[in-house]
Amino acid sequence: MNINIPGRGDCLPRSDHCGDLFQVLEDAVPVIDRSEWEDRFQQLPDLALLVRKIKNQGQEGSCASNATVQAYEIVLNQQFGLRQWVEFSAMSLYKRVGRTAGGGSMISDNLQQLSQKGILPLTTDANQRRFPHTHPATGFGRSLPSGWEATARKFRAPEWFDIRSFDGFMSALLLGFPVVYGRAGHAICGVRGERRDGQWRVKYANSWGAQWGDHGFGYDSESFISGAISSYGAFAVRAVAVQSDFLEAA
Repeated sequence: MNINIPGRGDCLPRSDHCGDLFQVLEDAVPVIDRSEWEDRFQQLPDLALLVRKIKNQGQEGSCASNATVQAYEIVLNQQFGLRQWVEFSAMSLYKRVGRTAGGGSMISDNLQQLSQKGILPLTTDANQRRFPHTHPATGFGRSLPSGWEATARKFRAPEWFDIRSFDGFMSALLLGFPVVYGRAGHAICGVRGERRDGQWRVKYANSWGAQWGDHGFGYDSESFISGAISSYGAFAVRAVAVQSDFLEAA
């Protein structure tokens, strides 16, 4: 079982404070009481089923970008259905927030870029037929395509919650929001809460390929997450924005 596996230092601690960029979840919605968690998770659809593909950052420091993109794709699938799934390029985010291939980035920088300027679809045969601008999943040295902004702005995530506590984290999952968070130098995308041996833990989608862990998923304990929220941040994506021609083209 892959529990509390540390990262490689690719996720940088946040330089801002909780609530500086986005509304704090605990101030905006009622935090769900712990006595309700187990029953509600049993009734809730598993967000892991909306993960169409586990990301793979390779040897680059783009974990925060990959976690952000995974959360974006989950909510896109949630809002519009799996038939509308499009795979997006984490590198099209990391190029704008990272300084070097292995230097890493802050989660909050990725969220700001995704909120304000958007993201590019991944370079695949299908996406290249549909979209004028695409970008690979890896390869920090490659420049973004000329005019990329016109396509990226069609795919944004303007609404996020900043999370202050583990109870807020679990409440976000219970409300159906995937959570992008960091701990031990690594960022991942939390998709579900589970109770094992009397203890709560979070299932997350990693970005080390589908061969890693539980088919690309791992688990973090409550204490592991709680000790890192203030340092790295935890953010729930509430909704994504796409232009109407995205659905018409699908």
